[in-house]
Amino acid sequence: MTDKIFLIESDNFKSLLIGDKAMMFHGDTIETSDEFMNAWNKKITLSKRDDIKLSTIASITKNDDSRNIHVSYRNSVHIPDSYDFSFINDEDYEIFFTILEKKYFFNRSNERLSSLKSTQKNLLSLILAIALTIFCYYQATSIEKNGIDENESSKSKLFDKILKLLGDKGILLIGVLVIVYFLFKIWKRLNNPPMQLKLTQQNI
Repeated sequence: MTDKIFLIESDNFKSLLIGDKAMMFHGDTIETSDEFMNAWNKKITLSKRDDIKLSTIASITKNDDSRNIHVSYRNSVHIPDSYDFSFINDEDYEIFFTILEKKYFFNRSNERLSSLKSTQKNLLSLILAIALTIFCYYQATSIEKNGIDENESSKSKLFDKILKLLGDKGILLIGVLVIVYFLFKIWKRLNNPPMQLKLTQQNI
């Protein structure tokens, strides 16, 4: 086990300790390894705790244009899963990767992402934005003609009221702006795909 505590930003956790067999995540901000283990070993606590077994990790990646670290692993029922987090301190990125490479014998590589890999998420977001714009536009035109259905649930009526307020032209304007934004991100990545730092294990 290392003594280094990493302060992180994620959905549920604030501290990370790399143990002998797992990456251990805790919901409290903890400064030392002793404090971390004392908090980890508490039988009754309101703090969130979880771990990712090192033996289940398929890869750990970070793109040079992002602060996020992406961990791909197999969960407790052996289904592929993933978790993202970032470090509060910039110097912790290199320390984290070096520990896993030198102490836990992960293989380290750097590669420039292909055009497809570098734009995959943005392409999916673009398709979703187009589909959502089309749906909202036709929903708004229907509301304009037929009014809001009073038999709908309160959430559906609230959604329809927002669409009515925006109107078909407002929805198209917002939709076009979002679509242009994702097109710009795709164009930017196609012209300069990011480098990706990747850790893998030989036995996975």
